[in-house]
Amino acid sequence: SNPLLLSMFIITYQSDSNIPQKRSDYYNQVFNTLYSVHDTSSKLGFVREKKTGLLKENFIDLLKRFSFKSFFSQNYTFSEEYFNTEIQSIKKDLDLTFSNDDLLFDLEVSIGILTQEGIDITYPHRSLQEYFAALFVTKLTYENKLKVYHYLYNQFNNMLNHRYVQSDNVNFYSLLGEMDKISFYKRLIIPILESIKQKVSELNNTEDIIDTFIAV
Repeated sequence: SNPLLLSMFIITYQSDSNIPQKRSDYYNQVFNTLYSVHDTSSKLGFVREKKTGLLKENFIDLLKRFSFKSFFSQNYTFSEEYFNTEIQSIKKDLDLTFSNDDLLFDLEVSIGILTQEGIDITYPHRSLQEYFAALFVTKLTYENKLKVYHYLYNQFNNMLNHRYVQSDNVNFYSLLGEMDKISFYKRLIIPILESIKQKVSELNNTEDIIDTFIAV
């Protein structure tokens, strides 16, 4: 149903005909394919040298942090100013040295994980941002992971109290549930179910229960 995702799937399948059974494995495969064969099809196997000189692991660390920050601040398209500000901060965190312009070139041209449309920078598909954001959460320290899940739990309670469902982030939650299964269920799903149970127990009749969960 999504031509862009289909295109990514075809490119990935041409490189590796194994069809992944998990969403997270698929996006990992997409990135690996973009990283290694983004511009090889017409250049007889030539892999473009990265201007920044960064390693593959460095690009992954950068994308994880940038995706997490932008996703949780609900930024899905980025100005060059926003991109440079966030990357400058991330460079310090990771103790890396490179030109921001070179990084943008590598992400756009050498890898193809970002694209520029007019003055806006964006991912070819938002689900790539969600994948790297979820991947970042799985690698957090115990204390920081608790903070993230507490934030997500509060988001759900806010939706429940205001009787609306934000369905835009379903893919993010699916990816998080795959990659961080124990924490996802322990810190988010079970507390959510307990919250629903508590809310229902405080209601007096079926009509009140229906009104609580059905938005007008």
